[in-house]
Amino acid sequence: MSKAIDEDGRRELPIYGVELRERKRGAEVAIVSIPRSGADAGLQTDVWSASFGNVEAARMIVQVMMSRPKRWGSWVRMARILGREFLTGVIEAEVIGASRLLAEDEAEQRADDDRHHDGGAKTVHLSLVLEGNPRIVAVREGRAFMVLTLETMVEARRVWDWVRWQANAFHEWFMLSQLSGATMLEVMILNSMRIDEAAVKDAGLAAEGPRPLRYWRPAGRRGSRK
Repeated sequence: MSKAIDEDGRRELPIYGVELRERKRGAEVAIVSIPRSGADAGLQTDVWSASFGNVEAARMIVQVMMSRPKRWGSWVRMARILGREFLTGVIEAEVIGASRLLAEDEAEQRADDDRHHDGGAKTVHLSLVLEGNPRIVAVREGRAFMVLTLETMVEARRVWDWVRWQANAFHEWFMLSQLSGATMLEVMILNSMRIDEAAVKDAGLAAEGPRPLRYWRPAGRRGSRK
């Protein structure tokens, strides 16, 4: 819990906290408020909450939120003034931004054997599947969290030309899928790909045909990959 003081320093605000509530199917993350005085003193209420089908994702979100107690008061004000949906977007952005740093800190604290054992189980894998409906599948711990289906093989390869170079962002993609759903992740991927396609075309470096990024490499990447 956080013992916060109002900005004028004259009165104490309610006690704020973050809770993880595991369910039979998934979990709920909540920001709670407990008034210090008045008729509702000591009565806990939810200021914001969100449900997740993946318990591990919810635990990770709580871990990031618990590391930022100074933000709780601001989050509460946002929820009350701008609404819970607005706060969900703010928390989503902050969690995604902090998740990589948190993962790096945890990795440094583990022994090499443990790191390889645990990290291997939590690695995100993306694959291009051309049998049946062409699709790009993202898997973590043996479970697919995104199946991006494309209309044709050429279109699937077009998207794959961009996706295959984004390994550093795979963890953030998983977090986005847990916070906002697979559809939001797919929209983000397609929009980001189109932005890079436009930049490559403007630079006169696009490949001919329907796959402008076929020979594209992000800055700093060398070598060829077909």
